[in-house]
Amino acid sequence: MGIKLRRAGIPFTILEKGDRVGGVWRDNTYPGAACDIPSHLYSYSFEPSHDWSRKYGSQPEIQAYLDHCAHKYVLMQHIRFGAAVQRADFDPTAATWTVTLADGNEVCSSFLVAATGQLSLPADPSFPGLDRFEGKVFHSARWDHDYDLRGKRVAVIGTGASAIQFVPQIAPRAAQLHVFQRSAPYVLPKPDRPYTRLVPNLFLLYGPNTNLGHNSIIYMLESQTDYVLEALRHAATHGARWLDVRPEAHREFNEELQGQLRKTVWQAGCDSWYVTEAGKNTNNWPSFTFDYRRQTRFFDPVQYVTDADSQIEPLVAGGTEP
Repeated sequence: MGIKLRRAGIPFTILEKGDRVGGVWRDNTYPGAACDIPSHLYSYSFEPSHDWSRKYGSQPEIQAYLDHCAHKYVLMQHIRFGAAVQRADFDPTAATWTVTLADGNEVCSSFLVAATGQLSLPADPSFPGLDRFEGKVFHSARWDHDYDLRGKRVAVIGTGASAIQFVPQIAPRAAQLHVFQRSAPYVLPKPDRPYTRLVPNLFLLYGPNTNLGHNSIIYMLESQTDYVLEALRHAATHGARWLDVRPEAHREFNEELQGQLRKTVWQAGCDSWYVTEAGKNTNNWPSFTFDYRRQTRFFDPVQYVTDADSQIEPLVAGGTEP
């Protein structure tokens, strides 16, 4: 909201009760805290992040992303930290809101946007005997990182989204861990995995899976050199100091390629230098040379991470169809 107001030239003030931006990601720092939405979807459309280390972003990474956005889009000068709102009253005669803060100060405005979120106040449980418990007690949303759980008998009350994340993290540390639930939740496997980072600004001619057994490698190399040239032109034209293949594009391309190779004679069970001990063909191209030329004819910046700010349409490389 603040970013869009600033872009529109509308003066505004953000009242933040905390000491930094982040909201739920600032307050919830329990072990294993992470998003249950894939990282690349959990980004603003105008500020896509390409630096996620995993498919599902962790709390420190999401907090860093929000800090980045607040500074990049110059929001910090519009935020009053430590400004907890107690009440807000509208004067219909003056058409003005008066917002009263916890410290007694007041802020007046013509319009008021309530953007308080949903998970800022932990719901502390109340059940008989809790007040007589002599051990350490804390809510997952107010995790005590100074308290060492190693060798302790630990009881977790509830199996909500937070418990599902932190229980596997603390289980190896605790001497005993008991989880109490009122009703069993439905839990699906989380296909999380780390992203593999590639080397920026590196091009490899006659690289993996570009070898041929049925046509001229010169044809393949000319396709590659034209593609590299257009990548360099793109970087120079759009002010990119570096570019790198997106991890998801790299993964999807290789999965499709290996699927095609499994249908070829090289994967028919015979041993050859084309195939690794693990059975992966890292050498040959599984299709026609004109298909390779078609795939390399366009340098598509959408498949790359760069440090350029703008999103550019794909360029046509210098190669031609056979």
